[in-house]
Amino acid sequence: MDDDRRPPPDSFAALTARIHEHGPYLTPAYRSLARLVLEDPEGVAFLSVGDLAERAGVNMSTVSRFAKSLGLPGYPALRQLCEDHLRAQTLVQRLNAVTKAEPQLWQRSARFDEENIARTFGRIAADDMVKVARCISEARAVHVLGLRKSHSAAYLLWFLLHLVRDDVRLFTTGVLVEQVRDIRAEDTLIAFGLHRYTRYTVLACRYARQRGATTVVLTDNAASPLVPLGDHVFLVDTAGPGVLRSMTAFVSLSQAIASTVAAHLGTASRDALATEESLLDQFKVYFDQDDLDPAGEPVS
Repeated sequence: MDDDRRPPPDSFAALTARIHEHGPYLTPAYRSLARLVLEDPEGVAFLSVGDLAERAGVNMSTVSRFAKSLGLPGYPALRQLCEDHLRAQTLVQRLNAVTKAEPQLWQRSARFDEENIARTFGRIAADDMVKVARCISEARAVHVLGLRKSHSAAYLLWFLLHLVRDDVRLFTTGVLVEQVRDIRAEDTLIAFGLHRYTRYTVLACRYARQRGATTVVLTDNAASPLVPLGDHVFLVDTAGPGVLRSMTAFVSLSQAIASTVAAHLGTASRDALATEESLLDQFKVYFDQDDLDPAGEPVS
């Protein structure tokens, strides 16, 4: 496909129209890039040329040629249009787009999640996970921070880590300043963040670094303001067709980290779990058939 000699697209809508015009003539590599741009412009807005090439399974020169074929001077201009589109987007607009999508939206969502997990774990070296498990296991205290969209994954990791070791603390917005004050040099802070990044999360990471604590960051792209604040950084893919970014890979990575920590702690984690089970039984936390009388009614 020859480069488009017309004036370059000046908006994401114009870029979309140009891609559709070229659709029948796109090579397989260009089709892969076009699909990513059309389906996940918010994600592309934060990807370097190398990241996009890796995600599409092409080389970096192909990404540059693809942008030029659409009449743009290069990939930075394409990414700028995606960034402009992201700034203009609102949750209401995303919801409208979802409600107009094809009936098989749930299938597309599942496919995105599978790809997010594969790409996220594909970037993690075994030695990196071991190092993170060690610093979490050996810390005096572990602080877990995730606000707004990130809170669900942060809560899960806090819950799982709390099962296998003592002194794991979950930050909450109301008393966050007081909780941050307790961070010590011997501690580990685990911070979750994805676009748009909360100011509190960035400031807490910065303070933890100042205190000499180890910081573990789970975030969505290399341009995240949390990346330079992390001693250990996991980049987590969040692409998806829904109203909000997908949290599936964050959840999967949280479970993997907790499992690795449990394995690293060995006997200590088993003792903690045994104590937990004993307390659950003592407090009768879970439903049991003995809670019902012969008629199936709750025993008072």
